[in-house]
Amino acid sequence: MANELSPLKRLQNTRMAIDSDDRRSLYRVARVSLETVRVVAIRHGLRIPVLLLDVSATGCAVCVPTDQLPRLREVADGSGPHGWTVGIWMPELERPLAVPATARYLTPMPGGVRVGFGFVLPPETSGDLHERLQVHFNQRRAVRARPPTHESIPVEVDGADGRSGATGLLRDLSLMGVGVLVGADDGAALGVGREVRVSLTLPGGESLDLAAIVRHREELGLPAAAAEFGAPATHLGIEFSASAVRAARVTNIIGGFIVEQQMRTLREAEETRKPGEERER
Repeated sequence: MANELSPLKRLQNTRMAIDSDDRRSLYRVARVSLETVRVVAIRHGLRIPVLLLDVSATGCAVCVPTDQLPRLREVADGSGPHGWTVGIWMPELERPLAVPATARYLTPMPGGVRVGFGFVLPPETSGDLHERLQVHFNQRRAVRARPPTHESIPVEVDGADGRSGATGLLRDLSLMGVGVLVGADDGAALGVGREVRVSLTLPGGESLDLAAIVRHREELGLPAAAAEFGAPATHLGIEFSASAVRAARVTNIIGGFIVEQQMRTLREAEETRKPGEERER
């Protein structure tokens, strides 16, 4: 039966099997689901729930969802960029992170408004923050969103020399790079350090065609129960070029995708919550 499946269909079955068996969260925080991470922007005592796009020891980018924009206008208009606090909470933290911040930019994006915060900390404190973030985010600064398991998004990965490449499936996407699942044989020539071009079209028709470089390569196995329906596969971790991630169009497209998937994950968590169980604030 498996031999009758097309290569991309077999890759999709492989992706479904691996992702369903994968204990890593989108943040690579051990055994923590996306819906358990809470981020708020606080000013003048008003808390605005936001969605995290990326984070480092020097600042973060968040999306203020459309339904929270009245709150944002209430505290932001005419008050200058200073006086913010960014709060980050997840079960693994002994206590929430509450970091003083300055709003560096604000720009529209699909699903709301993107706000960039710069953390305001003395050097000795910023070092401690870096260590805490490094532990819990596993040195990953950008949030990676996965498409729904049932949705296949083909990705073309072409060698910069134009002579080698592969067609795979989107596994995850962030503002800094993309994870692609390719057939084990197809990805043989795409080694770490290889310069490539990545092309894909996201739901809604937005297309990306970006220069990039392969930073990570991992041969993936399958859970035994799924072996009949899957195929050997390779996960490629690909970093976008610096010029690509600075382009407003690119950040808007990828940021919109991340926000959409975060909102979907949160909705699914609400739908599966036990009756009478209150959502954690």
